[in-house]
Formats: sequence, structure tokens, C-alpha cells
Amino acid sequence: MVFEPPKRLVRALGETAPEGDDWLERLPETAREAVAQRELTVERVQVPGGRSSLVVLVRTAEGTPAVLKLAPRRARPEAERAALAHWAGRGAVRLLEPSSAAEGVLLLERLHPDVSVRSLPEAKALLEAAGTLRRLWVDPPPEHGFETVAERTERQARAMRAGAAADPEAAPLVEAALTARRSWWRRRPSTGCCTGRSGRARCWAGSARRGWRWGRIRWSVSTRSTWRGWSGTGWRTSSRRRRARRRRGAG
Repeated sequence: MVFEPPKRLVRALGETAPEGDDWLERLPETAREAVAQRELTVERVQVPGGRSSLVVLVRTAEGTPAVLKLAPRRARPEAERAALAHWAGRGAVRLLEPSSAAEGVLLLERLHPDVSVRSLPEAKALLEAAGTLRRLWVDPPPEHGFETVAERTERQARAMRAGAAADPEAAPLVEAALTARRSWWRRRPSTGCCTGRSGRARCWAGSARRGWRWGRIRWSVSTRSTWRGWSGTGWRTSSRRRRARRRRGAG
């Protein structure tokens, strides 16, 4: 089979690829080798797909539906492997292959991306998504290499400071956001693993026994107070805003 990377992936990685990075050029051959080594049967490449990895729908030699995911080093696929192995299917997609000789090749269980919690009534969707996030909240493994929420948001904070310097009108809003960010770290009651992408469209149906799980994740280590503010208050606020808009529209 010819593995042609989706145009979305080509555009996204082509714009950000460091000089000398030939991952995209090698991707078709890498995919063929990964399929052959695992004796997989290819169904199709997921299109339009994501912006950081190639996703191929496959079946294992035993006929089990699975997903083969290939990502460049800068997407930190090995850290994703470590996070998924640590979660072991509790609230996140299950890793079918604990290790791989080829860097950036992950074999995952196949969830049902066409059935997300977003398809449920809103109150039910919030409960299911929040429950799934709670299952992800576990102690990080010893000597982990996961990025913390503080480290991750520091990159965005630097960009926001630069933007505020160039646009004085935005400075008060930026300062308010940065103040809120700093307040998150004042209390550190406990830490745990969490996903950095908690949109309900990414929480998909799994088997009846395992229930809802996050299928597309970005892992971080966070304080519990930060996690509560983000997964609880943020969703409730957005829900109230949507209800208010509906009431205004009805009036």
C-alpha cells in the first residue's frame, strides 16, 4: 500500500520542520516497515487526520481493530507512550505495544471517534467527561520526564508578554491572565498526571466494559487545584454562557 500523508499533516509539519528534518520524506517507508513488522492489515489512512502525526486504521494478525500512529520526535511520541503505559487504559486509549524498536511508532486500541461525549445531552456529557478526567488523575511515575503545566504554560506566557509589549491595549488583559496563572501555583496540595487536551470532542466511546476514554491526549503533570479550576469551573462557565445565549435568542 502507498502511504500518502494527509495534506493537513504535510502543511502543518512543513511549516514547523527544523532544518534538515526529513521525517515527512521518510514517512511512507517508515509506515510500510511498521505495518510489515507487526503483520498488520491496513484499512485506511485517517483523513483529514491531525497536525502532528499520521494515523492509520489497521487490524492486528488476530483481527483486532487497532490504530497505528507515527509521529516525529518533536511531537514527543515516546513521552506519550510512557504516559499511556502509566495510565494503562484508565481514562485514556490503551497502548497495545509497550515498546517499539522504531522511535515514534505507537500501536493503540481503536476507539470510536465518531461517538464522542459531545454527542450526549450537555449535563450527561459534562458528567462523563469529568469522570473520565478523574480516572486520569493518578500519581506520576517515579523520575518521570513529563512536562509540568507550569513549564508548558510558560511558553505561552512568554508569547503573551511579547504580544502585550507590541499592543499596549492588550496589556491589561494579558496581565490579568498571567496573574491568574501565577495564582495556580501558590498552593500545591498534590500532583498528578492529566491531559492537556480536554475538549469533549476528544473523549470517545470505547468498549462497553471500559466506557469513555480520551483518544487524543497531551500529557502534563499538574497540581490538583489547577486541574479542578480548569476541568470544573471552565466547563461550568462555558455552559452557563451557552444557556444565556440561548435565552437571549429565544427572547
